[in-house]
Amino acid sequence: MKPSYTDLCNIRHHGFKVVTISDLSKLISLLFRGVLRKYRNDIYKKQRV
Repeated sequence: MKPSYTDLCNIRHHGFKVVTISDLSKLISLLFRGVLRKYRNDIYKKQRV
């Protein structure tokens, strides 16, 4: 059985969606880590003063 054009489009769309979701979660975790690090540094500076 040959896959139809709509099947290929659906597969491509689904794959794209999965990739973007995983990329988004990675980006969010990276951003979250960066913000946490910055926040911690600010707290340390305030404690020293």
